[in-house]
Amino acid sequence: MGTLALIALGVLLVLSIVALSRASARYGGRRGRYDSMAEREAALRAQAEIEEHDIDEMIAARDALRRRSGKPPIGDELAEEIRRPPGDTE
Repeated sequence: MGTLALIALGVLLVLSIVALSRASARYGGRRGRYDSMAEREAALRAQAEIEEHDIDEMIAARDALRRRSGKPPIGDELAEEIRRPPGDTE
């Protein structure tokens, strides 16, 4: 192997090590964000409440749009699809 090839491999190795160490420093420290399990559970509970509220609002907004266009609410449409026999397409 030539000298130039060894130098190129050495540079690539050094750059790879630097990139891995920076990635580890940036993303590895996020695990210690919660000091205790109670804090983590409280954060997860709060996030679940927010998501539940947001989902309800999204469904209500979607149903309002469907009502304006004369369609039934999405829950009624899904229930009708479930009641329909298999293979029956309208």
